[in-house]
Amino acid sequence: GSSRSSKQAVNRSNVASWGGFDTQGGRIGRIRFSQEFLPQSSETEVRFAWVAKPENWDKVYIIGYKSCSFDDKGNLPAKTQAFVDSVKGKIKLDDTSLWWVASGVDGIRLIADAVAKTGSSDSDKIIGYWNTLKEWPGLYGNYSFTPREHNGFNGDDIVMQRANSQRDGAFALAPGYA
Repeated sequence: GSSRSSKQAVNRSNVASWGGFDTQGGRIGRIRFSQEFLPQSSETEVRFAWVAKPENWDKVYIIGYKSCSFDDKGNLPAKTQAFVDSVKGKIKLDDTSLWWVASGVDGIRLIADAVAKTGSSDSDKIIGYWNTLKEWPGLYGNYSFTPREHNGFNGDDIVMQRANSQRDGAFALAPGYA
């Protein structure tokens, strides 16, 4: 063991990960430090009271995606809301980001669509099919591919969201985004 106290060992550059919402969607602000810096345990959580106060998040914004954002009336896009409704009780969305789930669903659907359309699981045929897609409608976004552009996702759908507005894994659009 080390004689260093955890206070002495904690350094911002040592942070391994941050995150968290409690089961009611309130921020708990866990910061986890590695064993190298806090040798008394393999993982230590440090909770900050200021993180748990929603008012401290009033002007904090996070990166998000339009398809997984609440509009100014508190609504998700219809297609996204239908998906959220269909997975209630099957997928826990209150402690994750909806866009992670939506992008995973889109990946599976893109592959299934390519196999169905080409009648093959051959990678060259799948890639060839994807290279013809223009605005393929997904949950996370609409995808377009070409033989030279394989990202597929339209960067114009990247938005800022209000960090204090999490519900069902989604967040409200930040001011100035529509």
